[in-house]
Amino acid sequence: SCAAILHTGMHASERFLGVLAKLRKTHRTHPPQEQAEAIRAAFSGALRHLPPGMVEDMFERFSPERARGAADPGDTSLFDGSGRLADMVDVLCEEYDSGNDPLGREEWAALGEITSEYAPDLDMRLVSYVMGLVVDHHGM
Repeated sequence: SCAAILHTGMHASERFLGVLAKLRKTHRTHPPQEQAEAIRAAFSGALRHLPPGMVEDMFERFSPERARGAADPGDTSLFDGSGRLADMVDVLCEEYDSGNDPLGREEWAALGEITSEYAPDLDMRLVSYVMGLVVDHHGM
């Protein structure tokens, strides 16, 4: 869980990005589908305190395949487009820093929709935290 990571002094996203850095080295030449599955597993691991369906919805919405379209066309690794997943890890571990991880209005709106959908299955403190950020960032 995110709380287990907090005692190490690392943000959950830093740990997630560290896992991606290792995967980038070991999977760089793997087919995109294998890269995507490795990223999916790392993302699921970082957010294992959340309902699996929510984590899957977040991955599908913020996945590297989507981010890749806006990235440098010479970029052949899905790992290089995974920054938004790290941002989601920070938000969902209640560690979001608006100064370092600016998300766009559409991303906030999507995050708000997914959080609302799964709200009955979530800790209300997390729901309040996320929805407060969504409102603050004009995602609703």
